[in-house]
Amino acid sequence: MADLHDDRFTRFASTRRWLARVWTAVRQAPHLTLLASLLGIAGSALLAWQMGQNAIGEPGAPAQVFVASSPQAGREFAQGFIEEWLGWTLILMLPAFGLGLIRLRGREITLPVAVACGIVLLWWLMEDVMATFSGEMARSRLGEDRSMPAYLGKLLVTGLALLSPAAMTWLYQRGRVLDRHVLRTFLTPFALCFCGLLALFIFFDFYDNGKDLIEARFGPGQMLVFYLVQLPKFMVEIIDISLLLAVLYALGRLSRHNEVISMVTAGVSVTRILLPLFVAGGFASIITLACSYQYAPEADRKKSDLMQMADDMGADRQNTRARTSAQRVAYVNREDRRFWYLENVPIDLNDQNSITGVEIHELNEDGSLRWSLFARRANWTPPVRPGESGEWRFRNVREMFHSSDPKNYQDLLSGAVTKTGWRETPWRLLSESAKLPAQFLTVPQLTSYLRMNHEFPESRLASYRTWWHDRLARPLRCLIVVLFAAPLGIVFSRRGLMGSVASTIILYFAMYFLTTIFLRLGESGKIPAASATWTVNILFAVVGLTLLWQRSTGASPLDSLRRFRLSRQPTT
Repeated sequence: MADLHDDRFTRFASTRRWLARVWTAVRQAPHLTLLASLLGIAGSALLAWQMGQNAIGEPGAPAQVFVASSPQAGREFAQGFIEEWLGWTLILMLPAFGLGLIRLRGREITLPVAVACGIVLLWWLMEDVMATFSGEMARSRLGEDRSMPAYLGKLLVTGLALLSPAAMTWLYQRGRVLDRHVLRTFLTPFALCFCGLLALFIFFDFYDNGKDLIEARFGPGQMLVFYLVQLPKFMVEIIDISLLLAVLYALGRLSRHNEVISMVTAGVSVTRILLPLFVAGGFASIITLACSYQYAPEADRKKSDLMQMADDMGADRQNTRARTSAQRVAYVNREDRRFWYLENVPIDLNDQNSITGVEIHELNEDGSLRWSLFARRANWTPPVRPGESGEWRFRNVREMFHSSDPKNYQDLLSGAVTKTGWRETPWRLLSESAKLPAQFLTVPQLTSYLRMNHEFPESRLASYRTWWHDRLARPLRCLIVVLFAAPLGIVFSRRGLMGSVASTIILYFAMYFLTTIFLRLGESGKIPAASATWTVNILFAVVGLTLLWQRSTGASPLDSLRRFRLSRQPTT
């Protein structure tokens, strides 16, 4: 028995030594991540060629017949082909991603991260372009005319946000040892602050909506989706305060250990020390801009869709959800002599989230009532081709045909009624009745509204112009927060640390307060929209640059003014 035990122990020790040698080889073999990345890229190219050969085949193959049947079939085939190829490419690159995480060796991780960002960008670009231009080129689900410059802006900012991890990795590897040290000191508290604030926001949201979700029997997967769709909104709200706290902690730690003094003594300027933090703030602004441009306004509407799945919502929850929809919409179509009244029109209109409480009346040329329709629910389907009209579908309908002759009067009940050829779209009903809440519209939708209703008085357009500028101005607060927090975070004595922290927090809340005040003034038309949104950014950017100059030169503005006055005095 002793010999058997010794034999097992020997085999276990041998296996353990062999695994240790393999692990050491994986960690220390030169250029292993680069080799795995190149093999993954080569395998992806070979796979694309093989898939193309299998799909095309000989003349008259089923794939060719399917593609030639219609342009829509060709687009569907191309979309499916690219999705399958990108999925397999991602799988082929998994060894390179794993090696990059295990090794974390210098520049070897840059290529796998760049390939992953490229795959995600291509996947998103294909999905978005196909969803936008396949079958409903000119209209969206609400029926607004698409603004091509605004859509191209969406592609640009989202593409930059998706490529930003690769760019940050490349800059990190290209930076000096000092830059990487400052950035590592900053990233850890930033991740902790961001995750902590995110968990806090989710907790309060669950405290508010958890009862409805539980009563609706939402499973863990549905609850996960419920909060994943709100991530862009949460990110816009918490990323700037996370940057503020992380910058203060990182620079306070560097100052407390006299590392800043050592860097300055070695000849490194304060601006050069803070450069990695400014770059991080710039990347945060790009990511926040992509969320604010399109996805954060959509988060409330997606949340509303999921909340509608809760059948037993109370009155309070219904009032909360109603913020993302227009209530009691009245519209007059003078050309076709139709009068509309809609009880509730959701901004995120789809088959599950439909218009409710519909009442339509149509008049004859002499002004007499010709036709009336009452429906509990209604949906609008966008046109397939540009220039065509959409399709209205009403459900649970009561339809009345009026006539001067009582014998010709008809009162019909039906489950569904479809109307085509009408000019009205949900977007036209909402925009011309001034019922669209500007704070829940994306930049493309705001652009479409302002272009479509440019003849409206400026008082009606002030709110939409203000929120259009706010969508672009608010993300820059990430960089501005770093700009005034970084100089105040550098202290050369422990006594001044708390004063700097207090000053930074006061500045942040002053910026938040002034942003709210100016936004309300812009919405009411008291000041121009551009001034309402950009003035605060410019003001605090000047404050940040002044503080940075003061910290770099070691002189206060009063000292500089005193020296200027002395230089202007005549010499005797």
